[in-house]
Amino acid sequence: MWGLIFSTKANTKSRSRHFEIRSGFFRHSLRFMNEFLKKDPQDTGGLLTSMQALLAAAAGDQRCAEERIRSAIKIGEGYEHFHHTAYIIASTYALMNKTEPAMKYLRMAAEDGFPCYPLFGRDSNLNNIRKDPRFVQFMADQKKQWQYYMPVL
Repeated sequence: MWGLIFSTKANTKSRSRHFEIRSGFFRHSLRFMNEFLKKDPQDTGGLLTSMQALLAAAAGDQRCAEERIRSAIKIGEGYEHFHHTAYIIASTYALMNKTEPAMKYLRMAAEDGFPCYPLFGRDSNLNNIRKDPRFVQFMADQKKQWQYYMPVL
């Protein structure tokens, strides 16, 4: 699932890192993110910085998560594949129970090239906002779009 977000070189490792994030191995996952940042210090698109925000939010450090989000947005400004970063930012805000910005970045991700209805439906990072009417409507719209395009995909 998270393999969609990382570059091709990282796809196999990213799936196992997603498990580590879910399982609470935050230090190991953070070390992994820091290793990637050493290899790509520019962090093109802000993807790795947004992952740091997600890890911080999952660990309960909202101050750090907010700071990393601001950095990811600044780094990713104008990047053509920012929709991946936007999705992680949405997930981060959802983990922090901040529905308004979570929905803003979730819509941005979907409208800008990452309309992944199945992922949105099963990503537990979004659980805090699932009952919000805006999310419910968003998912209904995404489902319609998904069903429309499925026969041709």
